[in-house]
Amino acid sequence: MHLIPSRSGQLTECASLMFNGRSPWWRSTDLNCLRRGGSGMDKRLSAAEVLAQLPAARRRAARERAAGLRANSVRYDRKTGRLILELSNGFLFGVPVASLAHIATANADQLASVELSPEGGVLRIEALDADYSVAGLVLSMSAGEVGRHGGKVRSAAKAKAARANGAKGGRPRRVRA
Repeated sequence: MHLIPSRSGQLTECASLMFNGRSPWWRSTDLNCLRRGGSGMDKRLSAAEVLAQLPAARRRAARERAAGLRANSVRYDRKTGRLILELSNGFLFGVPVASLAHIATANADQLASVELSPEGGVLRIEALDADYSVAGLVLSMSAGEVGRHGGKVRSAAKAKAARANGAKGGRPRRVRA
């Protein structure tokens, strides 16, 4: 196990055991966390406190992996303009680059350099200094679609609820100023 101590010898919260400095871009991330700190990083954890949190973190990672909230691979598809993720549950997930404001104007070469963190939870595009959570992308993109289609559904339960709301006077009229 490779722990990353601060200058005082204690571990900071961001000195994650997953990001152990084996990959060059994680090495600089760890050092920046240790050097600058920032909000939520002022608390120092002892090695024993970090080790005590490991079982819960491993269970959480296993649940996320089973739910498809981690990725096994990522690539940029020039033809469709999407980042294609192979999720841990076997599904392929395509994210339109145009929907991600920070990288929407990037060129194809920059986007082709997309990397995946060792545990599969973070996408990184070094040239653009952009990081995206795989779980965040999957949940935000799919929640919008589910909500959009759910609003169109007609069911007996939805009709009953609409009648009940109508009996209460329905939706209040909008007052225009």
